[in-house]
Amino acid sequence: MNRLFQYAFIFLVLAIAIYSAGCSSQDTNNEEPSSDAIREISEPYEEIPEKIHFQAALSSLHSINLTGDDSEVSIHFIRGENVSVDGSASLWIFGVKQHRTNYFVQISPTYHDIIPWRAWLPRDEIDFTRIISPDRLLEMNRQLVQNTYHMDETLQIGELELANGVYIITSTDSGETTILKLDAVSGRILY
Repeated sequence: MNRLFQYAFIFLVLAIAIYSAGCSSQDTNNEEPSSDAIREISEPYEEIPEKIHFQAALSSLHSINLTGDDSEVSIHFIRGENVSVDGSASLWIFGVKQHRTNYFVQISPTYHDIIPWRAWLPRDEIDFTRIISPDRLLEMNRQLVQNTYHMDETLQIGELELANGVYIITSTDSGETTILKLDAVSGRILY
């Protein structure tokens, strides 16, 4: 047994010596690093967009498979956050139904999230052949929205919701919330 320890010790010393010799070899040439080691990045940094257009979010919604089959999805509620006059928002939320199950689908420029929803959604499905798109609605009512919310040239809305044929625009300024209701078909103000 004693002899086994001697062989193991000799083997260990040789292994360390071989390993050390390979790891400690130094280059005797004191050359500068090659130009391949440092490279200048010439391609521009690709920024992640801050907003997604309504039509792009709607297309993304239709490409998401909620339940694993190809059954029809009906949209009953839409909400945009930080909406610009061009119809882009930092986040679009769609209230949808599929197989009598409700979902909220959140779509931003960088992700989408599907949230099962057991509570109520508006009964009426949104008919996109009849309603005005958010960008068209805001363009039609630009002056009204700017006057109502005391905005300058850059139209930026806090929240825009669509349900039951009515757009609701909500904006909060200095703790005061102002709500504007517009008909989703004609774009006219509702009192």
